[in-house]
Amino acid sequence: MIKNGWVTCPKCGKKLFPINKDAIVKNLEYQCKVCKEIFKVNIESQEP
Repeated sequence: MIKNGWVTCPKCGKKLFPINKDAIVKNLEYQCKVCKEIFKVNIESQEP
């Protein structure tokens, strides 16, 4: 989930890391530091 240029945790909504609009991420496994939820990040181009 992306909000205002930040990848956020789908469970607790905490901002995790910033992401550029032209970034492409596939199958990045990430663990939230707050709620410890593990999830995969998949991001395609966010062109407006």
